[in-house]
Amino acid sequence: MLHTQTLASLLKQYFYAQRVLPVPGLGTFRAGTGEKAEQDGAEMPVELSFTQDARTEADDALIRYIMEKTGKMRSLALADLQSFAGQAREMLNIRQPFDFEGIGTLYMDPRGLIHLREAPRTRETAAAPSSAHPLSRVKAHPAGKKRTGRNLLLALSFLFVVLALLAGFYFFRMQGIRKGPLPAPAAPQESALVKPQQPPATDSAAAATGLLQYEVVFETAGKSRALHRYEELKSWGHHIRLTTHDSVRYTLSVPFRTAPEDSSAMKDSIFIQYGRPVYIRLP
Repeated sequence: MLHTQTLASLLKQYFYAQRVLPVPGLGTFRAGTGEKAEQDGAEMPVELSFTQDARTEADDALIRYIMEKTGKMRSLALADLQSFAGQAREMLNIRQPFDFEGIGTLYMDPRGLIHLREAPRTRETAAAPSSAHPLSRVKAHPAGKKRTGRNLLLALSFLFVVLALLAGFYFFRMQGIRKGPLPAPAAPQESALVKPQQPPATDSAAAATGLLQYEVVFETAGKSRALHRYEELKSWGHHIRLTTHDSVRYTLSVPFRTAPEDSSAMKDSIFIQYGRPVYIRLP
């Protein structure tokens, strides 16, 4: 998968070229334009903004741009973009800022609203030349192709080892995972499912014992898909929750109450179990 820093650089270049950058499941960056630069004629952005919208989907033009710059298939380019957006959502959901290289930093206030803190901009940032992409430098050095092939082989070997370790960890922790999730609502009626979940009454007790109350979200879908998926998983004995805040987008999640340092392990286990990008959401 594309390295995060490289993808961040591509997103910056695309943003300053197109003046718009949709981030799946998060929202859209937009930039205004000002007077032309004195030397190279590159337009400078005078105002950056971010519009929060969890219904934002991956943009075809952006996916094609990533495919063109990396040589990857559409499915891999889309997976890279969704993984990057998932990291941003996860950090924001636990009230941690997330930096978009050359654009700015997103942060979430206590009301759940996302704001943009702009990064310092220069003419070089605004121009965002395509030659700055690392792949263009590889072409200029044929001797580096052999090293790249060896590095790719090493990376694939490392990925295989990591996946094997994760699979072993999953089976090792399955018993603990079954005990970890909190009981899900028993009644499958739609009226009880479509309301946002309220924080459990045991939060104060959890805080007193040093435990963290959270949910690992593994799927976001429309009403029909979400209700069908909920009933299907419940019939298999899965302990899950179905919540919504706007009656348009529904989230399926697994509730937990564990020590804070165990939250990453729980998130990884849910990722392995459901095979989808996941993130942590606090009550």
